[in-house]
Amino acid sequence: MLFAAAAIGYAAFGSTLSTLTWQATAAVLLPAAVVSVVAIRRHHAQPESWSPLVGRSALLWSGLILVALLWEAWAFFHQPGVTVASYDYPSLSSLVGPYLHEWPVRFGAWLVWLYAGWRLVSQ
Repeated sequence: MLFAAAAIGYAAFGSTLSTLTWQATAAVLLPAAVVSVVAIRRHHAQPESWSPLVGRSALLWSGLILVALLWEAWAFFHQPGVTVASYDYPSLSSLVGPYLHEWPVRFGAWLVWLYAGWRLVSQ
């Protein structure tokens, strides 16, 4: 219940911030850092002790994250300016951005993102 209240409050705060600002970046990095620290502290399992399913899942997620990072890097280096998206090489954020202009949608996206992070570390 405490997480739900904190997530709603933080999502309401984060969804009001303008995109491409240091405030928005800090608002994203703070929960990401918290989730990373909690995940590292909670899960001390060595890769040798993982079941084959966990190993395959980690490999799959690593591959998906690598593809997303490569896509973003390719799009970033081929866009006309740092804050100008390219229609020829769209980044993931420029593809999703038009759907997040309305506050309720952005608020919902923040809630989903915070919940997904919490679920990842609460297993």
